[in-house]
Amino acid sequence: MDTLIIIIIVSAMISLLSQLINKLLINEKRSDEGRARMKELQRKVKTVTDIKSKEYTQIQDEILDINFKIMKQQMKPMIFTFLPYIFVFYILAGAFAYMPLDVGTNVTVKITGNGMIYADCMDLNQTVNGTFVESFIVKSTDCTIVMNNNTINQSLADKTEIVSNNGGGMTMEVTPPKNIVLTLPFSIPFIGNSLGWLGTYILFSFVFSILLSKALKGRYLRKWD
Repeated sequence: MDTLIIIIIVSAMISLLSQLINKLLINEKRSDEGRARMKELQRKVKTVTDIKSKEYTQIQDEILDINFKIMKQQMKPMIFTFLPYIFVFYILAGAFAYMPLDVGTNVTVKITGNGMIYADCMDLNQTVNGTFVESFIVKSTDCTIVMNNNTINQSLADKTEIVSNNGGGMTMEVTPPKNIVLTLPFSIPFIGNSLGWLGTYILFSFVFSILLSKALKGRYLRKWD
């Protein structure tokens, strides 16, 4: 299945699950009443000229109390969703963050340590003192890496994660190119028009959350006292 379709389905499912959990755990009627009361108090506090008066203090205290109660309501779903969502994001990141490595792939190689390093799979032959970062083209997915006379055999075939190897007091990390999931017809400031899995997920999750919130508004899955 196409990566974009999978992320759209996942974002829709998580958005729906979030809305259902909110409906079950949050007393929306009480929260709406609290927000309405806060607006009323905020209008009222503007009419109080003496900020040191007892009336002003009482209004501010009530606003803070209502706001705290609403925040407590909003925090309830996180108890049940935080860990499952982290697990889902971990799976998505592992599967879709990077392009699969293959012959011809342009990778970023980071080497730390001191000494000589050689990798036949990307014509890498370098003396390193500290840190070395450079781009290379994968010539073969069967890689022989020699770090200070320590030989490591590493397969790069279809790797979709950072490949790390240690030897001879040196570390070599091979990072595949980012997986571009969605290209937008417009550019977003500081991001551009190319989105990876996370940007694509956030975009569709935002859209689904708005649509579901409107569709389910006023609908309650349980009766509240």
